[in-house]
Amino acid sequence: MQTTTTRYNVRVADADASQLNSLVHSGGLLRQHQPISGMTGGEVYVPEAAALAGQHVIHDGLLQLGNTTLAAELHRLPVQEHALLVAGSPGYMEYPQQQGLAHGLLRPMNPAAQKTWVNRLVASTVQGRAPGVPGLVAPPGHLAA
Repeated sequence: MQTTTTRYNVRVADADASQLNSLVHSGGLLRQHQPISGMTGGEVYVPEAAALAGQHVIHDGLLQLGNTTLAAELHRLPVQEHALLVAGSPGYMEYPQQQGLAHGLLRPMNPAAQKTWVNRLVASTVQGRAPGVPGLVAPPGHLAA
């Protein structure tokens, strides 16, 4: 049986550079000597096995890698990888009721509908993130092509 490996880039906030350096020095991130197309001077690092096994998404802006929490742009991942990463993260949290609100961005709204939509978005965001809320991404097996 052939094993397929998916690789993707996760952008991490500059403010977390010291945590990334600690991961590199402790062996939690392993440097791969490979060029990056279109990025002169860029470097590729891969989490070591224990950090990779301890990888969990807290929300679309926060990644747990082993014992280290990093601010990251996980929403930039391809849809399928994002869905699988979220599905494998039991503590994933998001804003309640925003799944339906996201679909509102895809249709035209008159001023009254836009005001209602914005009010619902604000109310949802004010509640804060909550665990166990259905995800904005489809579960594995239900992904759009």
